[in-house]
Amino acid sequence: MGPDGHNGRPRPRYLSRAKTAVPQLPAGFVARPALRELLGRAAVTSVCAPAGYGKTLLLADWVRAGNERRTAWVRLDAGDNDPERFWSSVLTALARCAAVPANSALRRPVPPGGDPASFVAEVVNALDELAEPVWLVLDDVQELTAVSTLHALATLVRHQPPALNLVFAGRSELPLPLPRLRVEGRLTDLTAAELRFSAEEADTLLRSAGVALDAGELAGLVEQTGGWVAGLRLAARSLPAAPDREAFLACFAGEDTAVADYLGDEVLGTLTDDVREFLSAISVCDTVTPPLAGVLSGRADAGLLLDELSGRRALVTAARARQQSYRVHPLLREHLRAGLRRQRPQRAVALHTAAAHWYASHARPREAIDHAGRAEDTGVVSELLREEAVGLLLRGDRRAVLDGLAAAGQGRVRADAWLSLVAALADVEAGDPASAEPALADSEAAWPEHAGAELESLRSLVLATYALVCGRAPGEAEPGGSPATRPWAALLSGCGLLHDGDLAGARRGLTEALRTARERDLGYLAMHCHTALGAVSALEGDYADMAGSCAAAVAIAAEHGRDDSPLLAPARLLLGFAALLGADARAALRHAAEAAGAAGELPQARLRFLIDVLTGAALTDRGRHADGLRLLHDARAELGEVTLLPQPAVLAALMEYRAALRLGREAHARDVRTWLLARVTAPAERALLGAWWQATHGEPAAARRMAEAVAEGDRGVLGDLTRVEARLLETALALRARERTRARRCLASALTLAEPSGLILPFAHAEPTVRQLLADQLGGFGSAGPFAERVHRALAEREGVHAEGLLTGREHVVLARLGSHQSLSEVASGLSVSVNTVKTHVRAIYGKLGVNNRRAAVVAARELGLT
Repeated sequence: MGPDGHNGRPRPRYLSRAKTAVPQLPAGFVARPALRELLGRAAVTSVCAPAGYGKTLLLADWVRAGNERRTAWVRLDAGDNDPERFWSSVLTALARCAAVPANSALRRPVPPGGDPASFVAEVVNALDELAEPVWLVLDDVQELTAVSTLHALATLVRHQPPALNLVFAGRSELPLPLPRLRVEGRLTDLTAAELRFSAEEADTLLRSAGVALDAGELAGLVEQTGGWVAGLRLAARSLPAAPDREAFLACFAGEDTAVADYLGDEVLGTLTDDVREFLSAISVCDTVTPPLAGVLSGRADAGLLLDELSGRRALVTAARARQQSYRVHPLLREHLRAGLRRQRPQRAVALHTAAAHWYASHARPREAIDHAGRAEDTGVVSELLREEAVGLLLRGDRRAVLDGLAAAGQGRVRADAWLSLVAALADVEAGDPASAEPALADSEAAWPEHAGAELESLRSLVLATYALVCGRAPGEAEPGGSPATRPWAALLSGCGLLHDGDLAGARRGLTEALRTARERDLGYLAMHCHTALGAVSALEGDYADMAGSCAAAVAIAAEHGRDDSPLLAPARLLLGFAALLGADARAALRHAAEAAGAAGELPQARLRFLIDVLTGAALTDRGRHADGLRLLHDARAELGEVTLLPQPAVLAALMEYRAALRLGREAHARDVRTWLLARVTAPAERALLGAWWQATHGEPAAARRMAEAVAEGDRGVLGDLTRVEARLLETALALRARERTRARRCLASALTLAEPSGLILPFAHAEPTVRQLLADQLGGFGSAGPFAERVHRALAEREGVHAEGLLTGREHVVLARLGSHQSLSEVASGLSVSVNTVKTHVRAIYGKLGVNNRRAAVVAARELGLT
């Protein structure tokens, strides 16, 4: 051994404290406790992300949060590719770690001068003797490129002693056996995906810099930056001085000088020229596949390079693993695009043109139109619109078509009959037929002398759709030869049959249209098919299928981002009627409001009439009898002479007629009956109205005969709903006659009829004695028992809601005296008011409780807990 006790070799060169010191945390630092908890749990932790993701500060915060005495920190640089310099850095850091005892051999070994393997083994042995674990943090590991240094580090990883925990942080992943550690569960991986800031964290960072954004601005900035911490800090630095915050945020990614400088120096400046050119070429697309990247860059190894950039460098991320799709980091992508636009505009046009042709050849019309528009190639845009616009619209991608029309230019569109029809269809699909009219006129003005079958077919389909949206029969439409137009024509044909009342034919046609739309992935067209099939089911009286079809339509619209479509209003309306018939008036009102909002300015008198009917009936059901009845009356008045199919006319009349009888407005009820008889021949429902009238006016025998005839005759216009109402009236009349056995039989029949469609509303409107019989006989309805339980629960919940705040204070006082044997004159005398005042209160009580006599009012009040 030499005089220094180290076999004649020099002592290690201990380096500056800054190289081995844990960095300080800056003002405004945003702590990330959830990520902090993940650090140091495994034998090896890898924190790999591009520059500016806060890797170093995250680790520094973790160390300072309780791990400082057991952590050795090394900030690497290019000089550490010298093995002696690297191990000097590591040993210096370990020597300054409080968890390493003063007598540890780690404070004495020297860097390898001879056999590196023997030196690493010496370090491993010394680490193995530690009494407590230590963490060795190697920051900026991308600086290590020398094979000898990497080999020694790999040896340390392979023979890692239990007391040593390694933490690697850098812009690229070290070429170490990390995959094996992943499989063994010995590696914690943090990448850009985990390090990107959430909206909440971004908000905290910005507010610490004195910048407060609203939710929309914040979401937009986080999306632009991809949660990149450095980008957010640069935005926070520039925002206070921005004269127009909205404009700044809109172009921040591509125009901000500080961002450009940072990306140029810290990200792109570390790459080779060929990699920078590759990223610039693929940046014109939001996502790329290896074949597309090869076309844009001209590189045969595009797939390998994408894989490397998404793995070790994390400059691109895998967007869809199954299709091997990749996306350049959003802020870097916008920076590269801006550079192309400013410095190499011809190169940008060539790249967009190449992308347009590639997407067109791979059946990606939306992207093809977008890139052709960016290349300002109006000829290609126009040709793509002729080939693909109808399919795009029927899939629900109206935005792509509108962007394409704008790129083609107004002059070209107006001079082209095909493009004018596409523009008209886009307006019609938006529920704006008025805006479609000028485009239809343009198509006629530009109509060629020899139009051809395809153009003639498109015109007939657009005009039929226009008529349908305006509330008229669509007429004949020629399907043409396009795969997209055939199911479209089938939909229009089915709607025409529906408009004419041919329900069986409409169902066959619409079912076929839906099948074909699904096969061809025409989602928006499928939404229309479901809505129309829901209308068919409604007219057939199958309310359960009606609700299912309309719910499917709403789900498809949401999936395609078209849940605000005006053409979805009928589906929302029918869902409202389903809720009403299920005795959920609150949901019915919500659906009615959504339908009214969606309908907007659609010129459809029938649709508006039915929305008002739904709203009026739901208000009545919520206890606002006078308001609901007024709206039902006004809806009829506004409809005027517009014709209706029998089913909606009968349903509206039954709801208004019953509401009028409840409030004792006999003249109003007679007016409703006259209106119905003038429009529809509906013997069963006409008999039901008569039965209600007779029962209200003390003619139980006549009421019973009429109700029996309805229940045992044909299904009527409204099907089982009419028969359920008749059976419930029979039940009430049997109870009045003290024929309880007959009443039970009629109630059981009503439940059996109501169950398939979930009709609960008729039971809610039945007399209190009927509802009491239902409660008394639970468990005795056989196969209808589960539905009887469901009805009972629904009525109990409904009555609990309706009871709260139902009556005024004076009405409560009058109600309390109705249970006595006092006449109304005696009640008035006892309250020191006129008998007319008492009668007014009594009518109000009857209306709110849904009854028509004193005894029923007392029973209903008892059930609601009002007395």
